[in-house]
Parts: sequence; C-alpha cells; structure tokens
Amino acid sequence: MIWGSAQDRREGEKDADFVIQGPAEHGIAGLVSLFGIESPGLTACLAIADELLDLLR
Repeated sequence: MIWGSAQDRREGEKDADFVIQGPAEHGIAGLVSLFGIESPGLTACLAIADELLDLLR
C-alpha cells in the first residue's frame, strides 16, 4: 500500500508520503515494514494502525 501527496520526489519514484509493506510484498509472515512516516504519520496513525491489523490477520 502506498499513500501519497504532491511532494518533490526523485525522477521515476512514485509519489508517496509513506509506504506500508506486508507479507504479500516481501513474503515473510508477521512482518510489516513502514517507510517514510514523518509528520503526516501522526495525523494518519489510526488509519495506519487499522491497515497494520488488516495485514497481520
């Protein structure tokens, strides 16, 4: 899952505020990786938690 906004990115990169990768992306059961969660993550923390629960079920 990639959540994004209009921020400057390097050419060829997807626009994303943060990235959540679960077992479907990396094949390791029970592991969820979170990348790029900065200030928007505080506002979105409850939605992120819901997504994490869905990935781990």
